[in-house]
Amino acid sequence: MKDKRELVRKMTAKSRLANALLLTRAVLGLVPTVLVIFLVHLFLEGSLSPAAIAYVAAGMTACVVAKALCMYTATWKAHLVAYSCLTDIRLRIVRHLKKLPLGFFQIRRPGDLANVMRNDVEQVEVYLAHGLPESASATLFPAAAFVLMLAVDWRLALCMMAGLPLMWLVKKAAAPAWARGFEIVAQY
Repeated sequence: MKDKRELVRKMTAKSRLANALLLTRAVLGLVPTVLVIFLVHLFLEGSLSPAAIAYVAAGMTACVVAKALCMYTATWKAHLVAYSCLTDIRLRIVRHLKKLPLGFFQIRRPGDLANVMRNDVEQVEVYLAHGLPESASATLFPAAAFVLMLAVDWRLALCMMAGLPLMWLVKKAAAPAWARGFEIVAQY
């Protein structure tokens, strides 16, 4: 149990940069909306100029490029961390296998152990390199949107919060169907 907590702690520490880049990506995804609001504000004041439109367009382009760079770098870093973790897991398995009595290896087929070392451990990569960053992104984007809405107008943030009970009800209603779906998938 101690080894598992240590592995999780190391994984979390190594993935901080990827999570920070995902947060930056989420914020950069909201900046074009703020820039459009700024353009509308200038239009309503009557001070909209071609230069302002050009600056806002350049800002939006820069945000899109920076957002893509953040996503690329976060994905790269997440994969580095995931494969580092897979190496740690495989080394731990080898250390554990070294401690086992020879009778264990007479009962088990070598192919089964190779399968565990290669395929079973590799399944962890899908979660670490893809599931974890996407889950973090799915959590960070709404949080960043909420903070932005608070900065623009607190009533927008209140409207966003009003949808949370409905989301919770839909989640509760859909949970049995999800469970059945996972049971069907687990059979294959």
